[in-house]
Amino acid sequence: MGRAPRPAEAEERAVRAETPELAVTFRVGGQTYALPLDAVTEIQQIVEFTPIPAADPAVLGLLDVRGTVMVAYDLGQLLGLAAVTPALETPMLICRLRDVVACLVIEDVCEVVELGSRFFASDESVSAPVDCVLGTCHGDDELVIVLDPERLIPEEPSHTCAREQVAERSAATPGGGPS
Repeated sequence: MGRAPRPAEAEERAVRAETPELAVTFRVGGQTYALPLDAVTEIQQIVEFTPIPAADPAVLGLLDVRGTVMVAYDLGQLLGLAAVTPALETPMLICRLRDVVACLVIEDVCEVVELGSRFFASDESVSAPVDCVLGTCHGDDELVIVLDPERLIPEEPSHTCAREQVAERSAATPGGGPS
């Protein structure tokens, strides 16, 4: 008869079950990051974005990829780093983040890596200050930060279009007209 697993062993098995097997590594702000491979649908070269009025600085605009309109984010700014300086060869990661498809502009794509035993799920000391960290793994000569696709982009858009502002004001004004 086998022994009952200790709580720490059961927790470790649960973490391993959530551990991504493969990840795409890329660079932003001089640091290597990774996203689980199943969150990345494709990698493309940068395109021109349609600006969104009053958007958060991390929002670069909108783009259409084969009929799917999505928001493009500057990953550097999302992570609180310097903005990515786009050039003709700047890559974009098309990703499924929570229930939306979004574009992340990065500096450079590195490779697809197998995480396996190199992956360490974040504990409270790592995830408390940075909520979007899923864990870390050891790269060839550096620590790679594995980002959580479920917590990477803000849940609520931090921009409001002028039309929405006017509609809200109209609804709040007696008679429904502009104030």
